[in-house]
Amino acid sequence: MTKGSTLGENWTTDHIIPLSKGGTEERYNRVKACKACNSMKGNLLLEEWLAQLERRGDDWRAQHVRRFIAARQERVAAE
Repeated sequence: MTKGSTLGENWTTDHIIPLSKGGTEERYNRVKACKACNSMKGNLLLEEWLAQLERRGDDWRAQHVRRFIAARQERVAAE
């Protein structure tokens, strides 16, 4: 999927595990993300990005990343 191809101009497809760190194009490794967040995350793993957000004091984004990580861990545990 090309970034933004069906998501609209303010949204992109983010790779949870970046391609540069061994991630794949598989569906389970892609999520919708706003352009600003995807750009900020870059090629960081979620935990790395969360640590960066917490250091910066970006509580709003950090809260959303924590929730996403928790939900993802629950899904993996249920499989």
